[in-house]
Amino acid sequence: MRHRVPTTSPRGPRTRTIGWVAAVAVLVAASCSGGDDSDADVVSPTTTEAIPVVAPLTGLEVDTALERPALVVKIDNNDGRARPQAGLAEADIVFEELVEGSITRFAAVYHSTDAAAIGPVRSGRSTDIEIVASFNDPLFAFSGANDTFLAMIRSGPLVDAGVGVAPEAYERRPERRAPEDLFTSTGLLWALPVADGPPPEPQFAYSADAPGTSDARPIEGISVRFGSGGVLVTHEWDEERAGWARRQGGGAGGGASEPTPHVDEEDLVVAPQNVVVLFVDYEDTGIRDSAGALVPEARLVDAAGGAAWILTAEQLVEGRWSRSDLDQPAALTDVAGDPVSLRPGTTWVLLLPTDAEATIVESAAAVGDGGE
Repeated sequence: MRHRVPTTSPRGPRTRTIGWVAAVAVLVAASCSGGDDSDADVVSPTTTEAIPVVAPLTGLEVDTALERPALVVKIDNNDGRARPQAGLAEADIVFEELVEGSITRFAAVYHSTDAAAIGPVRSGRSTDIEIVASFNDPLFAFSGANDTFLAMIRSGPLVDAGVGVAPEAYERRPERRAPEDLFTSTGLLWALPVADGPPPEPQFAYSADAPGTSDARPIEGISVRFGSGGVLVTHEWDEERAGWARRQGGGAGGGASEPTPHVDEEDLVVAPQNVVVLFVDYEDTGIRDSAGALVPEARLVDAAGGAAWILTAEQLVEGRWSRSDLDQPAALTDVAGDPVSLRPGTTWVLLLPTDAEATIVESAAAVGDGGE
């Protein structure tokens, strides 16, 4: 372990570039006295198509190779105080994890796109170690942790870029109340001297023909709640944005409000191209927060895995996830065990408790007109 502190509005594929192979005309003299150059051999100009450069965490083509490391930032999601957040629309992948008190937090992963502001930045949890382990020693940005979690994080497969070791990469916003006032940016974090690690490996398979399984069916969306009295989240297919528009409401910290569109501080609706729901077991860490609520930990390494909902391209695959090794991402399969791909783009991964409330909203085409 090294103690080291480099656009999602919907993004589309980039245009491939064409490289020219230079041609050289070779003139062969007919005689020492100077000859007719009609006998010269001329190599004609040809073209060759450059191999496209693909961002590993989105499957989208980019202009140049991305040599910088992945950056993971913990972002608050207390419905009553944290919203609107900054930088969620620029993340390649976002994990939503259950923390104490039935609220959730985000582990937002940046690599292909810069974000001028990210936050509010909050503390780390033991679940984060299993989230970040497959990203090839990413930078991990967080506001701190209790002594137990801090020791676990700093001995984990990541580079500590938290406020405790790199305070120069963070700022306090006077218009926000603590602890929801701490913000950073990709520019500040990738400029740190320790941001010299390798780029991440792909976490999912991407295909323009995804999901590529007969198990897929069109749906309107999903509705899930993170535990009893927890955060209520919906994702509905949005044709205009070509993504799964997110709504959030209710649950701890936000009262019993109805879900409202989840927008960032730039008023951009969160609408990732893919949503992956992993039904996971949470265990009691034995640690309590200041209010006495237990701090749970998601079990994300399991060869047997569990159920998974894979939403991509207006379709749902009710499949499975499995993950045998900490340094490998979860594998997604259909019921027959065949791999499931995602459409290129951004992805949100909801780490939903296995006993949580979860509903699929079927499409009108699928359920028919009720026989009337």
